[in-house]
Amino acid sequence: MMNSQLLKGGHKIEDTPQFRLALEERQTLLLKEFDQKLQEFEKERNQIEEDKAQVERYKQLVLKQRDIMIALTTKLNERDEDIVQLQEELETYDKFNRDIEDNLEEKDLLIKEYERLLVENNIKQPEKIIKIKERANLKNNRRQNEKLYIPYEIEKYNKEFENSPITLITAEEKIRELNTIVKEQEV
Repeated sequence: MMNSQLLKGGHKIEDTPQFRLALEERQTLLLKEFDQKLQEFEKERNQIEEDKAQVERYKQLVLKQRDIMIALTTKLNERDEDIVQLQEELETYDKFNRDIEDNLEEKDLLIKEYERLLVENNIKQPEKIIKIKERANLKNNRRQNEKLYIPYEIEKYNKEFENSPITLITAEEKIRELNTIVKEQEV
């Protein structure tokens, strides 16, 4: 204490204006540093909150994606089941169709055998059977020679009929169909 009084003319150094000025400058500097650190901490806190919010949004997005994937997987499984069922039905129809064709072939062979026996034994075929055979031959010839066309509705809206079987129509039916369309447009 004595040294400080001697150096400054016997006054305490804490009471001098230079000391107070230096103290105020130091306090101001410390306050600025404190404010800077506080702002940095606030920025870090805000960044952490934003990161948490972004992580939460990402988490919600991932959960939505998961739900969508589950729904899609369920629909795909249902579709696969439908496809398997349709394949089984198709196999059943194919088998049924083969059985009918086999049965038809057997009956056809049997009829030919009866016809052969009738000819061998010089027995005349009944007139009714001859007419039935002629009509069948005529129909078969017509079917083989006749060109078939796609119906207008299918041509116009082909997307709607994309996965369904279609029945082709004859030239006469196509002409009737087109005449009907022209008449409808004239009205």
